[in-house]
Amino acid sequence: MYKHFYLTSVSSTFQINHPYVKVWLQFGEKRIEKRKTPIFNCTLNPVFNESFSFNVPWEKIRECSLDVMVMDFDNIGRNELIGRILLAEPCNCGC
Repeated sequence: MYKHFYLTSVSSTFQINHPYVKVWLQFGEKRIEKRKTPIFNCTLNPVFNESFSFNVPWEKIRECSLDVMVMDFDNIGRNELIGRILLAEPCNCGC
């Protein structure tokens, strides 16, 4: 279970957030599969108690990454990004 407290409001008009989490499975730079949580209405303190599973062949696991985004749902315009993390194998290129 992941908790996040005190999200900053990204809604410029009403100061009310409708957060949800979107998780993308990526193979290299290509997005393969997506999962989403339900939208939490009118809260800056959501608790996401979700689990996601993806089927990935063992020999391809090091080439995959997860892009986890917390989004603010917007009924009228585009959904806004609140925060993001990329979970991936560190590169061995020496950079």
